Amino acid sequence: MKAVIRKAVRKAVLAGVLLNASACGQFHEGPEAVAVDYVTATMQGDAATVDRMVYWGADIKEHPNEKMILEGKVNSSVKNIAKRTRAAGGFSGVKAVSVQLQTVDGYKMATVMVKYRLNNGESHTEAVKMIEINDKWMAKVG
Repeated sequence: MKAVIRKAVRKAVLAGVLLNASACGQFHEGPEAVAVDYVTATMQGDAATVDRMVYWGADIKEHPNEKMILEGKVNSSVKNIAKRTRAAGGFSGVKAVSVQLQTVDGYKMATVMVKYRLNNGESHTEAVKMIEINDKWMAKVG
């Protein structure tokens, strides 16, 4: 009986440690999961989420007007994609089908092929360019 209780306590402690570690950001999502979330947010028309997932560039803080212009373009694109998605009856089955990793100028980069199906029967595959900044994968636009 004591062995069963000890085993249950170990599992609970391990689960707590893993949950705490993931909440603290020690485990981060890979480029595949982030690319799927990015495509999903885009198709849902969630421009605020898309904006948070985009890497705008290292020097964007020096050019706030440029960021505003880029955000406007991206948000317009998100709105148009969401409109086309709704016209097709929505979407389902977003998944990463492949990833190509490379290092460019010291940065980890990835091209993730994401496949999704529109509810009108059309199937699409899109390439999502990703970059890892401060241990966080972000979509690279432009």
